Amino acid sequence: ELVPPTTPAPAQPADEPKAAEPKPADEPKPAVEPKAAEPKPAAAPKAAEPKPADEPKPAPVAAKPERPLDARAQADRDWVLQLKPGQWVLQLSAMNSAQEATAFAAAFKPNAGLHVLKAPRDNGGAYYIVVRGPLPSRAAAETLMKSNPAFAKAWLRSAKSMRNQFDKP
Repeated sequence: ELVPPTTPAPAQPADEPKAAEPKPADEPKPAVEPKAAEPKPAAAPKAAEPKPADEPKPAPVAAKPERPLDARAQADRDWVLQLKPGQWVLQLSAMNSAQEATAFAAAFKPNAGLHVLKAPRDNGGAYYIVVRGPLPSRAAAETLMKSNPAFAKAWLRSAKSMRNQFDKP
């Protein structure tokens, strides 16, 4: 006769003791005796390795000494930092080399009031921007942009914006 799976199994009679089944944790483990005659091969390389404390630690990024500015970068920074609040400049270009920026500025009239500035990059490098100014107000800068086609696509920048760019530690 088949017993459906939901029917409980018959209980063992009370007078018959249950046989003790060994559990995996109860099984005895074989004793392993270390061999004293053979040296461990891993011990020799560990002794030869330098301790982590002996290795020089890299300096934290914040602890980098500030590189001194070259004469040009210092002069450009000084020019920017002398800008007064409320003054504006027109940034005409940003280029990777001084030669490109100087050639770009040379295409304008000599009295155009352009400056080629060496601007710092966050990674420590530099790039060059060509600016016209300073101009006494935003309105004066906007008027110049509208009246002169050469300045029509310039970026209008405040003195504060320029100082923030050049006054980085």
